[in-house]
Parts: sequence; C-alpha cells; structure tokens
Amino acid sequence: MLEETQAKMLIVQKGLEQNAAFSGTCIISDAQGLMEENDIPINITSSPDDLAYIMYTSGSTGRPKGVMITNRNVVSLVKNSNYTSASVDDRFILTGSISFDAVTFEMFGALLNGASLHIIDQSTLLSPDRFGAYLIENDITVLFLTTALF
Repeated sequence: MLEETQAKMLIVQKGLEQNAAFSGTCIISDAQGLMEENDIPINITSSPDDLAYIMYTSGSTGRPKGVMITNRNVVSLVKNSNYTSASVDDRFILTGSISFDAVTFEMFGALLNGASLHIIDQSTLLSPDRFGAYLIENDITVLFLTTALF
C-alpha cells in the first residue's frame, strides 16, 4: 500500500518503527506530544475535490485496491445523510475499527458538525458493564454498533 500510494512520509507509533519497511521519512509519534496543545494556526487551503484519504477495499482478487476518497465524498456522506443528524451538542463514540469504512461517519460525523468524539480502549468497548457505564457517565448521544457488538 505504501508503494502504491507513493507515500513520502509515514507516521509510526513509538516502539513499532522497526516494523515499518519504509524508505521515506518516518515520523515516530509520541502520544504525550500529541496530547499537548499547540495554538499555532495551520494555513491549509483545500478544495472539495482534493484527496481526503485512500481507503483500501478488502480485495476480492486477493489484493486490496485503493479507492480515493475526496473531501466532497466525506462531506456528502456526513451532511446528506437521511438516517441521522448531529449538532454541537452531540457526543459520538468511536466503536468501529479504524480500518472499517463505516468509521468515516463516526469520525467525520462528529468533527464536521462540531460534536465531541470519544475514543475508548478496546477492553472498555468489549466489556458490557464498563462500556455501558462509559456511555452513561459521558452522556454519549450518538452510537453506531455492528451486529456483533449489539
């Protein structure tokens, strides 16, 4: 996938950098550094047809295929939905795997509507008691579950 996308940079979790067979620039992420606030404005111009990300299909041929998702695609998914809506008062919780395409709605549904996005650890998600308590304690208002979790 890295070769196919011709990626120039890769962000890797600290401790996993030795697993990255990558010849470009490798940035090692530091969770603490990511948590620190930075008030430096980022000036980025972007158009609706710019690439937002590349999603890889499961690959019915045995080889995953990259599908280019534009900013317009993401906004259309979130804003043209006829099955839910969100506002700045909502609190989403991320329950899907980051590799699952439906997570796009969980993440961007929150972020593009000014809502909060809660990200929890796997052990809390898989413990009905802890998960239920988290939902109540944090007043989660938007939740998407696969049938396996439901």
